[in-house]
Amino acid sequence: MVAPTASSDASASEPVIATGSATAPTDAAAAAPEEPYYWEEGGDRDPPITKVVGHNVHWVGFQLLSGVEYVGEIFAEFLGMTTSRYEWAIEAHRQQQVSVRVQVEPLSCMQAPSCAS
Repeated sequence: MVAPTASSDASASEPVIATGSATAPTDAAAAAPEEPYYWEEGGDRDPPITKVVGHNVHWVGFQLLSGVEYVGEIFAEFLGMTTSRYEWAIEAHRQQQVSVRVQVEPLSCMQAPSCAS
């Protein structure tokens, strides 16, 4: 990305090449156009037809992509694709640890002289 220089001592013909994550677009910036849609506040009141078509295509495409993403999330959740592959083993291990603790705690309490129950 080439940006004009901001300092007054550099010549105006020398562009500054901006690099790094500061210029990388975020998800929100990449999804929305830089200027408002023609029908929004601050948009052109009498835009050329190319701008009208471009804004409408962008808006419809964004809405379709958002809808497909939402439906995909629902299907992934329904099919169990959002959980770990070995979630059943993790849960079984947790249950086993809980049952071991329940069995060990009363025995250790009965054997300890400081247990006041």
